[in-house]
Amino acid sequence: PINTLAVLPKEHGGHLVAVARAGGDLELISVNERWSVMARIPGHVEDEIRAVVWLGMRLFAATVSGVIFEADFRRGLRISECDSLGGAVWALAGSTTTTVGTPGGGVGGDGVLAA
Repeated sequence: PINTLAVLPKEHGGHLVAVARAGGDLELISVNERWSVMARIPGHVEDEIRAVVWLGMRLFAATVSGVIFEADFRRGLRISECDSLGGAVWALAGSTTTTVGTPGGGVGGDGVLAA
């Protein structure tokens, strides 16, 4: 099952889809390559991803434990991890900054995720 997904914005090609799966895995799928999985970052069942957002060509994700991280699909790793400071994260949105949605309310993202 899929928890959430995000399509790379059209101005950056729109050909990639980030898919967060139940079980915690994060996949990068190419629409141009017949929807094939190009890369995968292994996840943790107890820390499933519930939100993903593209900021340019960079993908950020957030988990039910309140961890926000940047995905590095080339190395298959979570990088630049930080705490949401508000518990579980259920939504992410962004353009030049990131806004985080938590059960306690939104937390402004200026400086939450370093460029």
